[in-house]
Amino acid sequence: MVTDLKSQYGADYEALSSFVEYGTAPAADNFKSVSLEPGGLVISFDPYQVGPYAAGPQEVHIPAKDVQPMLAITLSPDAFSLVLGPGD
Repeated sequence: MVTDLKSQYGADYEALSSFVEYGTAPAADNFKSVSLEPGGLVISFDPYQVGPYAAGPQEVHIPAKDVQPMLAITLSPDAFSLVLGPGD
C-alpha cells in the first residue's frame, strides 16, 4: 500500500512520507473507507490523511489476487467480478 502511494507521489514522496506513515499506520480509523470493486479492494484516504489537501483524496487499489490470502474464507475467482459497478 505504501509502495502504491509512493508511486503516486513520485519525486514528492520524501517530503510527504510522514503523512503516509501516519495515515497508513495499523489503526482502524485509518481504514474507514474500504470497498470491494471489480478486480480487487480499494482503500480510500481522506485529504490530509496521507498527503496535503492539495493532493486531494488518495486511493490504493489492491488486486484480487493479493486480497484473497488475507481473507478468512476462500472466494471463487469470479467473486470480485460480481461486484456491481456504479449505477447497477
